[in-house]
Amino acid sequence: MFTFEGIYTPAITPYAADGRIDFAAFADVLESLTEAQVHGIIIGGQPVSIMHKAWKSVWRWWNMRAK
Repeated sequence: MFTFEGIYTPAITPYAADGRIDFAAFADVLESLTEAQVHGIIIGGQPVSIMHKAWKSVWRWWNMRAK
């Protein structure tokens, strides 16, 4: 059974002036949360289409960090 322990925090989703997700700023948000050594990052609380774009950004950021 999985037990949640530690600090889980939501990640804000920054937007550009044109209303699109600012992926560079979102990567900075995720990086700062990782550097703060949180135990989990919560993505959600938004309409599904936006959440899907946010998840794509998380995966893009994660893959860039892995290289």
